[in-house]
Amino acid sequence: MNIKKLKDLFYIKDNVDIIDNKIVKTNSVINCLNSLIFNIKNNIPTLLIGETGTGKTTMIEYLCNYAKELFHI
Repeated sequence: MNIKKLKDLFYIKDNVDIIDNKIVKTNSVINCLNSLIFNIKNNIPTLLIGETGTGKTTMIEYLCNYAKELFHI
């Protein structure tokens, strides 16, 4: 993933207002996405933790798709 491209893409926009059909737009989801974007912009390493099926991979996949970056697991 090209971190510089993600930083540049999200530099102006601090929130995500378009949520695809995989992500439900709740306050906690928006806060998580905003935190991820902030960390990407500021080069802060981030660890996503949570139970299986809570959407960790989906959030990263969404950000990569939004940034038009390839996503590999």
